[in-house]
Amino acid sequence: MTPVVQFTRRDLADRTTGDENRTGVGANYWWVGHNANVKALYTHIAPRGLDKQHEFTVQLQIFYY
Repeated sequence: MTPVVQFTRRDLADRTTGDENRTGVGANYWWVGHNANVKALYTHIAPRGLDKQHEFTVQLQIFYY
């Protein structure tokens, strides 16, 4: 299990519309010798001048060769 922390800021030059801050926390679970993993991330989105939003993402990756 690997923890994940993510901070993102979008600041458009000469404009305030479209600016936003994103903060995310989650975890990655690896198995089968790092050939497969499941990732989960909760993100809090704070756009300037708009209501705050929440996003939850779950991802499955499998590597086969």
